[in-house]
Amino acid sequence: MFPQGENKCSCNRDLTVEEFTRIIKRLRKNEGLGGGTILNDDNCAIQNEDKTFERLTEEFNKTTKKYGINQCIQKIHFIAQLYWESARFTSGLETCSGKKYNPRNHSDAEKMGNTHMGDGPKYIG
Repeated sequence: MFPQGENKCSCNRDLTVEEFTRIIKRLRKNEGLGGGTILNDDNCAIQNEDKTFERLTEEFNKTTKKYGINQCIQKIHFIAQLYWESARFTSGLETCSGKKYNPRNHSDAEKMGNTHMGDGPKYIG
């Protein structure tokens, strides 16, 4: 979570914009993706002025405080989950329709509480 050679723990403190930006750019670089812009997918309904590393870092820190995500390992896991669920921080919108989670479309639909047609899309994202 911190740069090589530094021993700066991020437990019980906010991540800086620089740290958060470096993490995202490093993740993207490791996958051979560009890292300069975020939330730039055509389906992303987030306002342009909020599509910045500063705003993303602000929201990340606010959310970690709200839910008690205060240890390095928890933050790493949360970033990984966000990275995956947001299509590598390119979108803020779920792209799956959820229809595959309707009864008869998924073997575990009823176990997940989807008992009527149309329940699947209610639980996407």
